[in-house]
Amino acid sequence: MFRKIESMKDFENHIKDAYGNIIVRTEADFPDAFHKIDSILDKIRASIRDIDSRVFSKRNELLFAIRLVECFRIYNWIKICLSCGSYQSIFRELRFILDGLAQACYIDLNHIDASLTCKLEVYKALGEIGGFIGSSLFDRIKDFEDKQKLKVLYKELSRFVHPSVEESRVWIESSPPDGTVDSLKFNRYDPLLFTQSIEKCRSVGELLISLNTHFVRAFLEISCDEDIIR
Repeated sequence: MFRKIESMKDFENHIKDAYGNIIVRTEADFPDAFHKIDSILDKIRASIRDIDSRVFSKRNELLFAIRLVECFRIYNWIKICLSCGSYQSIFRELRFILDGLAQACYIDLNHIDASLTCKLEVYKALGEIGGFIGSSLFDRIKDFEDKQKLKVLYKELSRFVHPSVEESRVWIESSPPDGTVDSLKFNRYDPLLFTQSIEKCRSVGELLISLNTHFVRAFLEISCDEDIIR
């Protein structure tokens, strides 16, 4: 049973007791960690600033725009996960980003004149059908040049989120660092997983920019075709 946290001071003490050692070691070994995440966000922000004004003007009706902005909140949360050694949570969040942005891209491009409310209904319906995540989803995005990179990265992230029995056994049976209490209840500091987390954050950021470029181009092409038909 987890102890009830009744005040901010209790919360601070809990963080210190459970993650204090990890935070100290992370800051000592990787003092520029937050800067690296901020650098990724700067590149995504620059990509957004370059969006064609015809697409940007539609942003309030685009699921893609909502998901793209949401990435900033997730990346900022990832900073906390990095500090506390919650590496698996990072891989899970990154996989969610790829699924969410790909879903939004597919729905927006196939329901280009629909309202946001209508698109959310489509999202709900497709989710209930199943197969609207991962490779089966990515295959639905036509002419995306980095589709194979997207699939490979998603598969790598999934391996971290759902490790094999052997991979799990190695972690469970390994000796925890000296002074670690309840080693299976709390996180452990792992410099290798930390480095891999940063690498995956960077790879996902690059794919976000690539997806954004693809989306803008495809959106304009579809819009022009529909204007011609009208």
